[in-house]
Amino acid sequence: MAWSITGSISRDVTYKKQCQVSLEKDSEFSQRLKWLQAAVLGPNDCYGCRSSTAKIEIHCKRQKVDKAIDLLRQMPAEGLKPGVETYNTIIHGLFQMGRHGEARNLFNELLSNGDKPDIITCRILLDGFCKNQQIDEAISFFGLMECNGIIHDIQIYNILITTTT
Repeated sequence: MAWSITGSISRDVTYKKQCQVSLEKDSEFSQRLKWLQAAVLGPNDCYGCRSSTAKIEIHCKRQKVDKAIDLLRQMPAEGLKPGVETYNTIIHGLFQMGRHGEARNLFNELLSNGDKPDIITCRILLDGFCKNQQIDEAISFFGLMECNGIIHDIQIYNILITTTT
């Protein structure tokens, strides 16, 4: 007896939905899955964090930075700790919108959470300061980078050279 294409697809979809519902109902399975994700990916590098950061990036690219900030604020309530990449995304979006004061405040929040900026954070801040005609602040931040052990790379120098000449 041959299966029709539509029949096998609909049965397959129904079966997958039934499996998914039964797995979602199994709280022990959910707890084990979360534990496994944390063990494999690390506590701050879970699927939920990546998913939230991706959503935040989409909002920033669409110039809806306030929605991105709302998502950032919701992450702790969902048991997610925003990482440096999440903050970088929003800081970049804020600078693109000309909201450099808020970008600076968000950077300070990153620091107060105990996270350390990476070289990408520094590039975003330097570029943002320079493009918003805050050259003195950019140069001051450049010095702070060195004091905090962040090694300058060619892109950092390019940002400073192209905006100060």
